[in-house]
Amino acid sequence: MASHYAGEGSVYKRIVNGKTYWTAQVYLYKDPVTDKWKKKTKTKKRKSDCVDWLVKIRADIASGKFSESGEVTLKTFIEYWLDMYVKNNKSFSTFNLYKYYYYDKTLPSFIVNKKMNEISSSDVYIHLKKQKDNGETINNLNSQLTFLNTVFNQAVKLDVITKNPARSVEKFKPDKKDIIIESDYYTFTIEEQENIINNLNLNNNYHLAIYLLFSTGLRIGELLALRWEDIEDGKVNVTRQWVTAYSRLDDGTFKRERFFSRPKTDSSIRKIPLPLSVSKTLELYRSEGLMFPSPRNSSIPMSRDVVIKQFRTLLDSIGIKSQDKTLHKIRHAYATRLFEAGADLKTVADLMGHGSLKMLNEIYLHVSKDKKTQTVDLINKFF
Repeated sequence: MASHYAGEGSVYKRIVNGKTYWTAQVYLYKDPVTDKWKKKTKTKKRKSDCVDWLVKIRADIASGKFSESGEVTLKTFIEYWLDMYVKNNKSFSTFNLYKYYYYDKTLPSFIVNKKMNEISSSDVYIHLKKQKDNGETINNLNSQLTFLNTVFNQAVKLDVITKNPARSVEKFKPDKKDIIIESDYYTFTIEEQENIINNLNLNNNYHLAIYLLFSTGLRIGELLALRWEDIEDGKVNVTRQWVTAYSRLDDGTFKRERFFSRPKTDSSIRKIPLPLSVSKTLELYRSEGLMFPSPRNSSIPMSRDVVIKQFRTLLDSIGIKSQDKTLHKIRHAYATRLFEAGADLKTVADLMGHGSLKMLNEIYLHVSKDKKTQTVDLINKFF
């Protein structure tokens, strides 16, 4: 099969009923659904008119304007891309992460129903800015921007569009008044953590979940999958996680599914010792089945989104700014407290189920820098 490209075209002569006509033809884009090229033609009496038209269309293509690409919306392309490319070429966790960014963050937005060629950098920015105004974290916004860049780059490769509108959108940065520390791994201070724990109402099962997150450094999916029998001999036995996935139905629509699965990596299967006081506290609430069931259906876990909402509400109520203080920051806090107590990198990695040490190295270096400052402060009394 011949290989074409957007803007490829030609002008040729046709004779109809003894009269001479000139026809220009140009390839616009490849339809990601049918995998066929969309073409546009124009017939004129003079060759020069066809040449002029072809030059204009090529200029439109170069600027990202496709007048005939009405059926290729962002929604159509992403669903095609997820099903045909990501599903078959990326890991299960990456596939689910991309589906989360699409179904939970992109699909509700105005941008999904716009034609691919009509989406501008301003559209991408407004789509993300609206989320920022509604309290979305800076890290999540930038992760979504990375996702959209990946989507549009793939569209460029498939000749659906000629340029990536997300490329010129800059990453979001915290407002200057909100910047507390430059490290990406800044988390709760000891004082903040004590304040949070002291204000938890452990009779509220969502607060009990937050309490256990601080005590174990679990990922939220690992926490929600816990059953009471997983708490044994003062340890948490991590063997599964609660995940959300989307499957494509025969009619082309997608169905959201939630289920228990094996943890993301072999290193994620682990046993985490509990502080003695935490172990005793949990015994007061011991029951059967899931530790954190949904109030509506005890066979499935509570909503991750509700845990987040409850956590942010708690932070706001005690005067801790909730923006960028996510559930994952609790995991960072757990690692930070371990390093502050003198734990080595390998031990912390094992407790947190980390195969990669990149994030832990960042936290370790940050804690080490603070310890150096504190150590130097000890000799100040001699001067």
